[in-house]
Amino acid sequence: MKEIKNCLAVCIVTLMGLASCIEDKGNAGFTSVYADALYANSTTGQMVFASEGNWKLMNLTNASWIDCTPATGKGGQWTFVKMNLNKNNSDQSRQADFKLQDVDVSDAYVNFSIVQSATRGDGSFGNAANIRKITGTDGSEITVDYNSYDCPINIKMSKNGEVLYAANITYSAYDSTITVRQANSDLKGRYLQGYLPESMKLISDKDTVLLEQNKGLTYGNAAFNLMRKNNYGEYDVQAVLYNCEVTTLDSEIILDSLKYQKLTIVGGEKQIKRAYLKLTLSDNKNSNRYHSLDVNQLLLGIEDCNPFALMSTFRWVRSSRLIQKAEGSGLTYEVDADYNGDESISQMTVTRSDGNTVTYTFEY
Repeated sequence: MKEIKNCLAVCIVTLMGLASCIEDKGNAGFTSVYADALYANSTTGQMVFASEGNWKLMNLTNASWIDCTPATGKGGQWTFVKMNLNKNNSDQSRQADFKLQDVDVSDAYVNFSIVQSATRGDGSFGNAANIRKITGTDGSEITVDYNSYDCPINIKMSKNGEVLYAANITYSAYDSTITVRQANSDLKGRYLQGYLPESMKLISDKDTVLLEQNKGLTYGNAAFNLMRKNNYGEYDVQAVLYNCEVTTLDSEIILDSLKYQKLTIVGGEKQIKRAYLKLTLSDNKNSNRYHSLDVNQLLLGIEDCNPFALMSTFRWVRSSRLIQKAEGSGLTYEVDADYNGDESISQMTVTRSDGNTVTYTFEY
């Protein structure tokens, strides 16, 4: 009997879109088996393969968190098998082992594994606590509501009673459309596994939010730009530089530095704000993964907080660790944090070298 043992290899096609593939060396009668990337909050997915003969699919580990249909089929064609999953409500990935067997030829089969990651599409762990309210001593307040897949569906950001940003977010199961209803326009796009926007952008006739990868860099120092702009010429953009190599969906993202630029038009005059910050991160490698929001986005204050970065709509700008210190552009920011028993953040204080201090309190 000839046995081909396969293991799941999470292959980075690009850092912009991770894809899971099931890697094998081939076996008479079967192609390789390929599967969707599965995040902790993924509940559906599919695998695809082709076979010469009729086949059956067996769950070798009897994993109860995954069900595949159909489990039998005909050969001579490409087959798409739907995977129905339970959410992974833990901080560890999990694996189910399968055997794809030709029903007429005993030594024609493929063993492979399916892995569901420990992290949701937003980069937080599957057991991360959902932050529902943030209050700052500077008068800032943020409220967030979630759906059953731990995705934000409402967000409101205000300071001293003035609303700075508000949106309602819907995810259509019918056509995989994500719609962000804002005051001036509706941003739209399609979502992929983990509810990540396809092509890493959301657009309307007035506004655009997009994530771009800087090309030509190695994985160890990859860089991304997250930009939000409107048709009046106003924009804000943050550029992050990695100091790590990302090889799986659960790889730690370590940021080296952050560049920020914001252009607003007030009374017909352009006003530009810039900052370049070298980052020192917490020694706790998961200090920004046990809560839903990317709390590092509060570093510069609520007025300069991109709501899409805060919600981790685009997970590639989210550091897995809390920023402990940021230096540059004539200022130093120091961050102190307290945590709850489940390792979610309880309180965070940002102190600037010019004496400005804000303490944020988090409610779940």
